[in-house]
Amino acid sequence: MIFKIIGSCIVIFSTVLCAFYIEYCDKRRIDDLEEMKKGFNLFSSSMRYTHLPLDEVMKDISKRLSGVSAEVFGKTGDYLFRYTFESSREAWDKSLNEVFPNSRFSNEDIEAFKYFGKTLGYLDYENQESIGHTAIDYIDLTLKSLRERFEKMRKLYRSMGVLSGLLVVIILF
Repeated sequence: MIFKIIGSCIVIFSTVLCAFYIEYCDKRRIDDLEEMKKGFNLFSSSMRYTHLPLDEVMKDISKRLSGVSAEVFGKTGDYLFRYTFESSREAWDKSLNEVFPNSRFSNEDIEAFKYFGKTLGYLDYENQESIGHTAIDYIDLTLKSLRERFEKMRKLYRSMGVLSGLLVVIILF
């Protein structure tokens, strides 16, 4: 009898942990998008005020960020510094493609970031700044919908974790 109770507790605990992991994944995507927004804000202000070369701007931004966003900006800066690619667009796309498997970004997010990269290095400082603001606007809209969804789904994940654990325990015993 004691083994059934211990087993039941373990099953319920494991399903609750799974629910918390799913919740954590959603929260991580929100955090990654907020970091990218910070990066695009830094990019826009650098374009407006510093007028540094693009590789230095990217490296400077990567030092101020953390996580996946820092990798994207840092790798782009390294590629531009070493002249690995013919255009800054190719460097940006390569960085995104390398970092994408380690991130929680959706395909729509990556496409929006690639749109930013299409004009990277081809326009003057003012237009580069406006493209940065366009990426920020996309992230703001996405974050708004993700936060609303996260608040609704967080309660659902937790409830489903407990209830699915109870269901498994009832079915087994």
